Amino acid sequence: MGLTVLHAPLHAPSARQRPAVVTREIRKHQATMVGLTEAYGILPALGRMRDYRLVVESGGRDRRRGQKDNPILIRTKMRSLGSGQVLGCDAATPVRIAPERWFTYSAFDVPDVGAVCHVVLHPHASVQDKASGLLRTDNDRAREYGRQMKGLEAMLDFAAAVGWRVVVTGDMNFRDHGADPRSPYDILRAHGLKVVSHGIDCIAFAPALDLKVDEVGVPSSITDHPWLVGRSG
Repeated sequence: MGLTVLHAPLHAPSARQRPAVVTREIRKHQATMVGLTEAYGILPALGRMRDYRLVVESGGRDRRRGQKDNPILIRTKMRSLGSGQVLGCDAATPVRIAPERWFTYSAFDVPDVGAVCHVVLHPHASVQDKASGLLRTDNDRAREYGRQMKGLEAMLDFAAAVGWRVVVTGDMNFRDHGADPRSPYDILRAHGLKVVSHGIDCIAFAPALDLKVDEVGVPSSITDHPWLVGRSG
């Protein structure tokens, strides 16, 4: 069976006004799994998508955005091996652009492939020095970003320990530039994943999954980022 991964970052205010456009665009790609960011305004619409299971939890301190920001959609026909969310880091200043950040994950059994775990993240913004590519040291957002990257390392270690092949998608708010041990790209590569980035957006995957990643067209009325699709075979 083939595997199709969709990275679908949104522009939250625009997507909230056009949930039907978002779900239509997702369905176009017939993805096995979909990682979204800035999806907190359209969870009801995502939850109504037939043939998909929405992975998002509740109970975090941030009830407005937090856990709702980066859910996963998984085909219901897939046998679940576990799913949920893990706090990545606390809110920083200003809270308007730096709410709590979470990891969302879903592990499932793919016929002819085996156990796959999808991890989605959307860390804090404005944390990278443009010239050096290093994580900045002058704001608390960057410090919390570094904390979330420690969590990313731990999640990838766990997935490896239980034998899951990993796919990571996210709006990293970081470019693949410079050598910093807290760079998400450096962490992904250090864990043996192949990385494909377009600006600050990324799909990374275990080489055995052999994904071909392409940018796909999407209406500017729902997003200000590229959407990426990775297809196996």
